[in-house]
Amino acid sequence: MNERQPASGGSESKTTPLASAGDIVCAGCQRTNRSNSQFCSACGESLWADCPACNARCAASEAFCGVCGANRSDVIEAQTTEIENARREAEQLATQCEFDRAIATLQQVAAVKQPQLTQYTRGIQEQIDSLKQERDRLLAARDSGLARARQLLEQHEYAQVIAELDRVAPPLRTPELGELLTAARARNAEVSTLVDEIREAAAAQRYLDLAPAVDQLLTLQPNHRLGLSLAQQLRERFCRKARRKLSEYHYDEALTLLNAIPAPAQDAETAQLVDHARELIWVFDDLRSAPVVTPTVLRIAQRLAKAVPGDKRAVAIHEKLTKLGSQPSTNSRFPHVAWAPRPKTPQFECPVNWLAGFRTMRAARPEAKETLNRYPGRFFAAAGLALEGLDVTEIKAQLRPPERQGVLGKLAVGQRKQQVLSAWGLDLGESSLKAVRLVRDAESGAISIDAAFLLEHATLVNPADAVGTQHDMAAETLARLRDQVTVDKADRVCVNLPSQNTLGRFLKLPQSAPKKLAELVKFEASSAIPCPLEELVLEHHAFPPEGVESDKAGKKGGAVEVNLQDVLLVAAKRSDIRERLRVFAEAGFHVDLLQSDAIAFYNFALHDCLGPHSTLPTDPAPLAILDVGTRATNLIVSSPRGIWFRTLRFGGVDFTESILRPFKLTFEQAEQVKRQPTRARSVSRLYRELDAVLARFAAEVQRSLAAYEKDNQGPRVAKIVGTGGGFLLHGLLRRMAS
Repeated sequence: MNERQPASGGSESKTTPLASAGDIVCAGCQRTNRSNSQFCSACGESLWADCPACNARCAASEAFCGVCGANRSDVIEAQTTEIENARREAEQLATQCEFDRAIATLQQVAAVKQPQLTQYTRGIQEQIDSLKQERDRLLAARDSGLARARQLLEQHEYAQVIAELDRVAPPLRTPELGELLTAARARNAEVSTLVDEIREAAAAQRYLDLAPAVDQLLTLQPNHRLGLSLAQQLRERFCRKARRKLSEYHYDEALTLLNAIPAPAQDAETAQLVDHARELIWVFDDLRSAPVVTPTVLRIAQRLAKAVPGDKRAVAIHEKLTKLGSQPSTNSRFPHVAWAPRPKTPQFECPVNWLAGFRTMRAARPEAKETLNRYPGRFFAAAGLALEGLDVTEIKAQLRPPERQGVLGKLAVGQRKQQVLSAWGLDLGESSLKAVRLVRDAESGAISIDAAFLLEHATLVNPADAVGTQHDMAAETLARLRDQVTVDKADRVCVNLPSQNTLGRFLKLPQSAPKKLAELVKFEASSAIPCPLEELVLEHHAFPPEGVESDKAGKKGGAVEVNLQDVLLVAAKRSDIRERLRVFAEAGFHVDLLQSDAIAFYNFALHDCLGPHSTLPTDPAPLAILDVGTRATNLIVSSPRGIWFRTLRFGGVDFTESILRPFKLTFEQAEQVKRQPTRARSVSRLYRELDAVLARFAAEVQRSLAAYEKDNQGPRVAKIVGTGGGFLLHGLLRRMAS
């Protein structure tokens, strides 16, 4: 090493060796060390340090970084200031319960690893851990407070809920806590407002205004002392007034008072008075709006007169209805006397009536007449079947497969067909069997009803639960009929196939010869019916064209005009047909004709001068027939173009099932109550259940009529007539006509 030379003219002094370019000087003791040394050989301090700005390795004694040029002491001072500021900010955030932000702030400066900053960064991690512990403690307190608040809210203690949740600092509140606190404040404010309104109304003795406020107060706070006290006072006052109104026959006013009693104060006595008032109001409304005078209407009127014998209005209605009901009807088709006027804007925009009797056919025997009068409107499908057996109907769509014939049978085909003079129509339903025998006079051709039977199945069960026993019930009922009647050899036996087991399609095909038309129908069926044709029996009926209707098809030689005609396609599964024929065969009936009951209705309608195709002068507008059965309803529209029908999966059993559970009845009991509503303790409650089903039924009919009008661009249905046992349900005609 070079040694420093003594100054000229001076005394000799101690010399310090100069550092060479490759040596490094200790920043602490200024000792020169070799460049490859890590620590000072004199004091042991580190000879190297990282740049606080760029982390490059620098000599500890250097003031500036040799890589980035930063002044190391200035950077250290700035970082020191940052650390101190971060700690102060974290402390401030912690006081505001912003623990996550405070922890994040400290974690940013805790990452600084400069030895010169150790004294400043020491303790940051302990501070972070302390903040986390405090945060977790407060969050646990928040969660337990939230759980208590939920319980208090269920107990309607809104002030306590507010006090509990207000303890939680806003930064720690969850969305659920905020919603709970907002709801509690709103309800607490509403309670305060209601209390003020109640005190004001009580002071002014405005009791009817007081009642809803008390009811709302007890809804918000069921145990509110003032509310409970006033509710009891209102109950006693309103019950006393309601009893007086009932004794004065002001049922609506009585019900208004009873309905004003706050719900928590209502008791058994209140419920009894409400039921009594509702029943009387409903019965009056029902009688006033009944379209016709039926036996059920008379029973309801009698029940009303007995319930309130001092009410002159009830007595007058009963007497007037009884007088009208005793008068013989001048119209055998619609035997019930009209009562309430028809609404000006009916739901179906056309008259709706109940078809009960025949026009062109008369009972030939007193027994038959008695049966027809006892069960009005129940024999039309059976009559339509028998009419087809007499070969007097427009549509002949035989669904029974032809029987194999021997040699004699084939020879008989060529013989002249004898005129059929008698036929049985057997309409077998899921609740009963209707049988009609028609006879035709050989000279005049007049047709009369020789016999009529209606046999209910032995057991009334829900058809949905009797799939396995339906065959046995039908066989037993047919056996009873077989014991009561004698089927002559000349009689044709015609039975129904339920419309839900048949499929109808309405086609528009070119006018063709019968054989060609059958081929066209089969071709259309292959694409229109989602079932192999070999599993089906197909029948069709071509309606005579009403005027000229054509379809022009272009060809090379020019346009060719093809005349079109309406064709009805009827199909049924062979398995359903075999099962139907089997149950009749087991009872001893040889079936000559099997027909859809929907088509049987149409044939009856035409023969009995109901539709536009009848022989008597009539309105050519379309007529809709509703046959309400047990599980399904046939909607048949007779129009100048022919027949249109649809099966609705809605029947009498739907009405029965609607009252099973609410009244805890068996199916048989519910069926009896449905048929005779006065058997119910409360008719109004019965119809609160039935009205919803009646509305759905009417809506389903309305949708189906809209589908008819869409399929048939022509006149709208001008009249609706209802038939079948299901249409006898009290209230159905009123619903349809309203």
